[in-house]
Amino acid sequence: MEIKEIKDFKVQMENRHAQRISQQSIDQKFFTDTFFIPHVKTKEGKKVSEYEIRTGFVSEMANGFTQQLINSIPKVYVKPKMKNGKVTKETEQASDRIASVMNHWCYKLGKQSHNPFKDTFKKLAFTRGEAWVYVPHKPELAMYDGKWQDEYPDDIPVHFILYDPMVVYSEPSEYIDGKPTRVLVSYKRMVSDIASNYPYWTKARNHKDNEEVEFLLYCDQKMSYAEADNEPLFRTPRGKYVNEDGRKSNIYGCVNFAHTYSGWGVETEGKDPELLAFTRTRMIRGRVEEDTSMATDFRYNIHAFAFKHRTLVNKSGQEIGQDFSREYHPNEPGKLSILNIPAGADMTVEETQLFDAPVFAYRGQVKADLNAAYPAPLRGSATGSSGRQEDILSSHGLTMYDCVVENNSTLWAEAFQIACKISYNLPDMIPYGMKEGDHESYTEIVVNTRREDPVAVARKRAEGLQLYERGVIDLEELFIEYYGKTKEEAMKLKARTWIEQAMRTNPVFQQLIIQTAAEEMGKEEQLAQLQMQLQEASTGINPVSNYGSKGGQPRTGNIKTPRGMEMADQSSFHEMRV
Repeated sequence: MEIKEIKDFKVQMENRHAQRISQQSIDQKFFTDTFFIPHVKTKEGKKVSEYEIRTGFVSEMANGFTQQLINSIPKVYVKPKMKNGKVTKETEQASDRIASVMNHWCYKLGKQSHNPFKDTFKKLAFTRGEAWVYVPHKPELAMYDGKWQDEYPDDIPVHFILYDPMVVYSEPSEYIDGKPTRVLVSYKRMVSDIASNYPYWTKARNHKDNEEVEFLLYCDQKMSYAEADNEPLFRTPRGKYVNEDGRKSNIYGCVNFAHTYSGWGVETEGKDPELLAFTRTRMIRGRVEEDTSMATDFRYNIHAFAFKHRTLVNKSGQEIGQDFSREYHPNEPGKLSILNIPAGADMTVEETQLFDAPVFAYRGQVKADLNAAYPAPLRGSATGSSGRQEDILSSHGLTMYDCVVENNSTLWAEAFQIACKISYNLPDMIPYGMKEGDHESYTEIVVNTRREDPVAVARKRAEGLQLYERGVIDLEELFIEYYGKTKEEAMKLKARTWIEQAMRTNPVFQQLIIQTAAEEMGKEEQLAQLQMQLQEASTGINPVSNYGSKGGQPRTGNIKTPRGMEMADQSSFHEMRV
């Protein structure tokens, strides 16, 4: 595609996505609580914005659900390829290596100050209805003089950049298997940011670092192009364009953008972007606006009722007098007002009244509608109902977001697959822990970003233990499918479980543990003597001559002395008691 065609495509996409961006802008205002609400007006019709109150409902809801649903550090699973109908040891080991590396990536990404897995969920569910992840390679590693895998084994060879969907454009009708075939990014970008990422940009010297200039990035399956302030950015260290016009071939072998929708929208014949990118915020805008408006109304009314406004109505037809404003003080607590009025004047005093009961009832209904969108148990508030009912309410609220959580996981799985493809398509970019050809040994990368519900986890694990005890599943499947462990973690737990079982049941291990404990306590001799006694006892030999209660032969009757032996006949006789 020529540069002119790219710019024409930009204009076309801006028109095509105008309605989508408009809706996303409105959703953003609800998230930041800056949307317009009708102000309370006084009787004179003046706006009293000082009584306006914001509830922050959407942002509270978005952050609450994000923390409850999305795990800070997701789990990655890699499915190996099958050869001749079965998984070979080589493909399984290669898949395990990839999974181990990518789980390490998740750990590093999840430890960032701004968690990217949770951020994409917020964009999907509440603020944008879609999310984008841009995956370019790290040029500092590609140009590193030496083997970076040895010196920086923990480094990730790519960047995972979360572009705001409001600045990213693609044509939904051109998607193949849900993946975009060409993507354009256009927005005003800070000069210092552009210069740090594109060091050979010559126009940087014409601007201040904090200035913003037009930035454009385009990518399709064959080529890519970038410009800032109408100057191409892909240059060589000598300042020349990579090609004559600044375009360059796509060295990744794919469009390195991962994209997904929330799943709440609808796909029409025209594939309207504003209907595909649908948010939860858009579903509850009216209720949030009404709740905020009523909160403002109540604040004004209660304030006015607490500091009553009094209106003196003169029905006499005669003026009260010039000193009226100095004599009558209706809004000053504790102030005595002495008002001289004409003889025979008919006057009444009207005061500010509180809302009637039906208004309070309607206010409660508005709050109930919002509580249905964000139930009290999910906010950590007890409803006073049974625990079972609260569990049902929590499950209902969380189930509403199943499609978004699944799409968030799919987004990151696609981003990791792109990262894997880039690592093997560029020279010397395979990360530490992966080997040549590993990328050809798997069929799918699965990322689970869901944070499991403790109650559901307990039930699932109990079910898995029952299946394991019945012999339906093995330990590896138990740890992976029912305990949510990765393949690497499952293998370690499997080995540890076998060791524990052997130590608990095998007498050789038990004897070793006893001897080790005796050595730590300094009781080796006592242990040896005790073991000898136990061994002799097991053969039927009594090493010590004891009698009676001390373990020897039983006594005859109750004879204890020689004198008693002589009088045995009497000792065995018992006088009858009367």
